[in-house]
Formats: sequence, C-alpha cells, structure tokens
Amino acid sequence: AASPDAAVTRYTETQDGRAAYVRAVETHFGAANDGGAGEARVLRLLAPLTEAAKMERPLIVVTARDDVNAYALPGMIVVHRGLLALVTDDGELSVLLAHELGHLAQGHPVRGIRRSMRAQYFARRAAKAKNLDDGANDFVQAALHADVGLHEERKADEWAAALLPRAGITPAVAVGLWDHLASASIPDE
Repeated sequence: AASPDAAVTRYTETQDGRAAYVRAVETHFGAANDGGAGEARVLRLLAPLTEAAKMERPLIVVTARDDVNAYALPGMIVVHRGLLALVTDDGELSVLLAHELGHLAQGHPVRGIRRSMRAQYFARRAAKAKNLDDGANDFVQAALHADVGLHEERKADEWAAALLPRAGITPAVAVGLWDHLASASIPDE
C-alpha cells in the first residue's frame, strides 16, 4: 500500500508534482488575481529568512481569499490575500512568514498528516493516483486535514523568534503583528 510519505515525496520533491500541487491549492482556494504583487512581496520577504535558516525556499501560494490567515502545508506556505491587506508592514509580515517556516523546518505539516487518520487516507490516495492532478487534489485534502496543535504552534513561534535576529529583523515588530491580528476576524481552524 502507498504510504503518506510517498505522497509527500511525490508532491514536494518532484518538479511535476510540485506544479500539480500548486495548481491544486490555487484551485481549492482561488489564485490571487493581483498580477503577482502579493507573491512578489512574500518572496522578497522570505529570501532573507530562508537564507538565515539555511533552508530551501518553500512553494508559495497567495490566494484570492479575504480571510486573515496563512499556514504551512508540506513544502508550502499559503498566504491569503486578506492577510496581506491587513499586514502592510514588511517587518510584521516577516514575523508571520518566519513562524510558518518554523512549521516547515520542524516537519509539523508532515507529522500532522501522520497523526490524522483522515489525512493519511487522502495522502495514500494521492500516492497511488495515476493522474498527477487528481493525486494533487487528494494531497491538498491530506494537508488540510493534518493534525497540528498548540504545541507545534509554540514551537514554530520559538523557532521564528530565534531566526528573526539572524535575518536582521527585530523580534519586537511581532507586537505590531499581534495587534493587527487581534483587530481582525481570524477563523478558527
């Protein structure tokens, strides 16, 4: 039987799989129709963070959703347009991106798939799918059903706090980010 880890490899480590994965996420959430400005901003801010962390840049998808949210999926950071509209300060957005990188660096999305029976079901289907795009849609479902909890959130925060100074960012800018997020309606997940 195909394993969830086989799906992770298929959709995060192969060029065709990564392209299908991005298409599936854009289909699921709706791709941002901003001429690439949101993605360019995220990529610009992510560069010093990934360099300081000595890690590869993950896939980035900026969605058309107005939700104030961002999250890490295996090998990917998803940022909703609503978050970019609310968080206009680049330092504050860097704090949030560092947090999501922390999830990726510590393997939280993949471990979350392994902990969730429902996510494992979709991941196995993704690994076995004959059609790459069909499998990518299942992989997105697996990623969205991953079990990532409060402990992982704290670990991602700690990781980000250690990374920010190495990337030349003062962790104190997080206060502004938390003020912005507190003023927004953030969906429960």
